[in-house]
Amino acid sequence: RRKRPPPYPSYPPPHSPKVAPEPDVLPDRFIKNPSNRRFYIFTVDNRDPRGEGYRPFVAAANQFWTTIIPSMSKEKHEYIYLRSNISCSLKSCPVFPGSQVNKHCCTGPPNVPPPSPSSSSSSSSSSSSKKQEVATDPPIPLHPSWMDLKGILHMLDNVMEHGDIATYLDSDAHFDTRTLKTFQQAYGWMLPEFFNGTRPIAVVRDRSHWTAVCHTDFGGPYSMDVNSGIIMFVKNRVSRAFFQRMWLSALTPSPQDKRKGTPLHYQFGWPHEQERLSWFASTPAENASITYIQRQGWHKELPWCFQVICHRNFDKMPYIEDYIKESITKSIKCDIPKIKPFCTPHGILDDTRYSALIDSLLDSVKVIPI
Repeated sequence: RRKRPPPYPSYPPPHSPKVAPEPDVLPDRFIKNPSNRRFYIFTVDNRDPRGEGYRPFVAAANQFWTTIIPSMSKEKHEYIYLRSNISCSLKSCPVFPGSQVNKHCCTGPPNVPPPSPSSSSSSSSSSSSKKQEVATDPPIPLHPSWMDLKGILHMLDNVMEHGDIATYLDSDAHFDTRTLKTFQQAYGWMLPEFFNGTRPIAVVRDRSHWTAVCHTDFGGPYSMDVNSGIIMFVKNRVSRAFFQRMWLSALTPSPQDKRKGTPLHYQFGWPHEQERLSWFASTPAENASITYIQRQGWHKELPWCFQVICHRNFDKMPYIEDYIKESITKSIKCDIPKIKPFCTPHGILDDTRYSALIDSLLDSVKVIPI
């Protein structure tokens, strides 16, 4: 058995506070009555939701989930497809590391200097620290995968209200409609500090290849190996500041960047922004705002995330398409006006109308360019 190397030296992101931010706890009315807040799920992708591959089926499945859930609860659920085609129109891109290929790169954060030590020790945004955050160069280019952070900031600034909850899902992930649970029913018991805003960010540990790449157990710099395919967050002061700092961290070489020996490797190298999320989760002052989603088994709890269980070289398309059809068929609710036209008189899905149902669901998807 080979002796494992010692952990690679780490350090906090330059914009991170020295101490954990004061929690922004929500009033009890958000907990006692979930109808006082809205629950969003959203995808960020620069490609057309009606394009080729699995995206149309995944978008339709998420729209289906937000269509049937309101019939069971007063909770308000909405699905949004943030299309990052405006941000990802750059064609003069750096050479991507390894064998990765992408026709476009995207507009990243403006190049701003890190705060001084005195200003970073405070969790609040003082006027002096704001004055320091002035762009000195044009925005940097980034891999399209980083756009989930831009999408999160868009949701926080333009869509959500204080206390609302949103879940970012990778473009190959969707909520499993067969569980027929609302967001509160599925996660309220598991993440109480998340729902009340004490820890307003919830993610999944990534016990996979990424563990061996980054974790201190294998010579990496990070004590927490996090997957960015599912990111839940509550809108409050702490979460907004957290994601702004993470977005700006794209400008700074991380410990794992230095370990790779390539400056800013993860601006374009796999796993892109997931590396930054692991860096933040491994920083105590940032980790204080994060709670971790317990895995309940592949079929026992939502969301169902295909990218977690499918190897990247695996042909996901037929698997996802078949699973979504089975999921929709078994959870169809023909008493819902939008669904009824696609059902038989016996209250089950008319198989000959399934493609028409997918088209109808895609017609209902709210697409917002960013």
